[in-house]
Amino acid sequence: LSHIKTPLDISVMGCVVNALGEAKHADMAIAFGNRSGLIIKEGKVIHKLAEKDLFETFVIEVENLAKEREKSLKD
Repeated sequence: LSHIKTPLDISVMGCVVNALGEAKHADMAIAFGNRSGLIIKEGKVIHKLAEKDLFETFVIEVENLAKEREKSLKD
C-alpha cells in the first residue's frame, strides 16, 4: 500500500470482536478472526471473507477508496 499517496486512515486489527468499535473512525480497516476476517469501510462491514481472500481484497478496496478520494478532490 506504500504506492498510495492519498491520505487515508487505515486500521489493522488482530481480532474481529472489537473491530467495529475500534475501526469506526478509520476510512478502511481489516480485522482477522478464526480463518476469516472482515473488511470495514467507513465504519460498515463491506466484506466477510475467508482468510485466503482477505488481504488481496483489502488491498483492492483501499486502492479503490484512494481513487475515489483523488477523483473527488479533482472535481
